[in-house]
Amino acid sequence: MNKVLGFRIVLVMLALAMIFLLSACGGGGDDDTAADDDTTMDDDSGADDDSGADDDSATDDDSGSQTTWTGNEIVYFSTPDGDKQVSLNGLPAFSWTDPDDGVTKPAILLKTVADQAFAGVSFDPTNYKYNFIATDGYNILSQKLDGDYRQLPTYENLALGWFIEYAEEGKATDIKVVWDESLGFPKFLGAKMMNGGTIELVENVLFPDSVSIDVVFATKGTKSTVNLQGLPAFDSDGVLAVYLHLIVWEANLEGFDPKTYTYAFNFISNDADDNWNLLDNLGGDINQLPLWIDYDSGKSQDIHHGWIKNADADGYRIFWDPVTEFTGKYSVKHMDDGTIEVNVKS
Repeated sequence: MNKVLGFRIVLVMLALAMIFLLSACGGGGDDDTAADDDTTMDDDSGADDDSGADDDSATDDDSGSQTTWTGNEIVYFSTPDGDKQVSLNGLPAFSWTDPDDGVTKPAILLKTVADQAFAGVSFDPTNYKYNFIATDGYNILSQKLDGDYRQLPTYENLALGWFIEYAEEGKATDIKVVWDESLGFPKFLGAKMMNGGTIELVENVLFPDSVSIDVVFATKGTKSTVNLQGLPAFDSDGVLAVYLHLIVWEANLEGFDPKTYTYAFNFISNDADDNWNLLDNLGGDINQLPLWIDYDSGKSQDIHHGWIKNADADGYRIFWDPVTEFTGKYSVKHMDDGTIEVNVKS
């Protein structure tokens, strides 16, 4: 091979190497292919940080509706650790459009407010139900639920409820509670006049014993058997107890209407000897029987101040708050499988 031919071969090999190199850097298989960084699947895709599901959504921190509460409202919490005061001013809020008037207004989640009160507490907020007491004395638990706290919101529900400002004609601006429709809460849970009001933590304790009691509507001749297990309970000297009026409510007697009629209550024991009857031992005087008056009443005749609990050898026995002055005969024993008799008094 002469020198000229060898030189040409070297040039051709260099040229081929250059073509191969260029092809590797910019050809049809480079990072502009359908699978590279510029494809619909890359960082600019609809599923990336700019997507509709990211932190630019309508309710997140980056949305145009995110703001802070500017009012000076205060809410109190009645907790096992004592009363807590929370100022709403400066807490995270959001914009909410009221379907009643179409107006977009600031709103603040109840959970946001509650978590301010619960910082550093010794109890678990999820073990409680939440009652609302307005500044005018409106009390959901006593005035609407007659003490049945099973229907109150849970801690988890507070993430689906919020405060908004409202104004009624002739009254100052205040705050009220709004609940998400998905909860299906009754209208009365939307408490108003909560600026300076109290959110009360109510221990969510349910009666554990399977005990049955018949509730008989003497006037109508109807009867319902109520099992106490799962009813709201409270601690009575270290033993769980159930209020008498809650047992009657649970019976769901047709026509029972304590807002319209006055009722007197007789108690018939399941004593193995003679099924002891309170009314008989009062000489048949219906006027001496406990009455249904009112949950908040301090009146001595009120059935709301009586309860049933396990009394060992006496079975499930009736006990009374001292305010009633019901003693002796009224502390009926062996009410398990016994009877509560409802009589219309007037």
